Amino acid sequence: MVIATARGQETVERPVKLGVDALSIRYGDHLALQDVTLDVHEHEIFGII
Repeated sequence: MVIATARGQETVERPVKLGVDALSIRYGDHLALQDVTLDVHEHEIFGII
Protein backbone atom coordinates (compact mmCIF):
# COMPACT_ATOMS: atom_id res chain seq x y z
CA MET A 1 0.00 0.00 0.00
CA VAL A 2 1.25 3.45 -0.84
CA ILE A 3 0.18 6.26 1.48
CA ALA A 4 0.17 9.88 0.30
CA THR A 5 1.16 12.27 3.05
CA ALA A 6 -0.19 15.77 3.64
CA ARG A 7 1.16 18.94 2.08
CA GLY A 8 2.85 17.37 -0.93
CA GLN A 9 5.37 15.30 1.01
CA GLU A 10 6.72 12.08 -0.47
CA THR A 11 4.55 8.97 -0.44
CA VAL A 12 5.37 6.21 2.02
CA GLU A 13 5.00 2.50 1.26
CA ARG A 14 3.82 0.53 4.29
CA PRO A 15 4.06 -3.25 4.34
CA VAL A 16 1.08 -5.43 5.19
CA LYS A 17 1.41 -6.77 8.75
CA LEU A 18 -1.86 -8.74 8.80
CA GLY A 19 -3.92 -9.98 5.87
CA VAL A 20 -7.33 -11.67 6.02
CA ASP A 21 -9.07 -13.21 3.02
CA ALA A 22 -12.72 -14.38 2.89
CA LEU A 23 -13.29 -14.45 6.68
CA SER A 24 -16.77 -15.54 7.82
CA ILE A 25 -17.89 -15.78 11.45
CA ARG A 26 -21.09 -17.26 12.85
CA TYR A 27 -22.53 -17.12 16.35
CA GLY A 28 -24.96 -20.01 16.37
CA ASP A 29 -27.39 -19.35 13.51
CA HIS A 30 -26.41 -15.65 13.27
CA LEU A 31 -23.94 -14.70 10.52
CA ALA A 32 -21.80 -11.88 11.97
CA LEU A 33 -19.27 -11.50 9.13
CA GLN A 34 -19.35 -12.89 5.61
CA ASP A 35 -16.41 -13.03 3.18
CA VAL A 36 -14.49 -10.12 4.73
CA THR A 37 -11.10 -9.42 3.17
CA LEU A 38 -8.74 -6.81 4.61
CA ASP A 39 -5.12 -5.79 5.01
CA VAL A 40 -3.71 -4.03 8.06
CA HIS A 41 -0.56 -2.11 7.28
CA GLU A 42 2.36 -1.11 9.45
CA HIS A 43 1.44 1.71 11.91
CA GLU A 44 -2.34 1.24 11.39
CA ILE A 45 -4.83 0.53 14.15
CA PHE A 46 -7.82 -1.54 13.06
CA GLY A 47 -10.84 -2.91 14.88
CA ILE A 48 -14.16 -4.58 14.13
CA ILE A 49 -16.99 -3.77 16.51
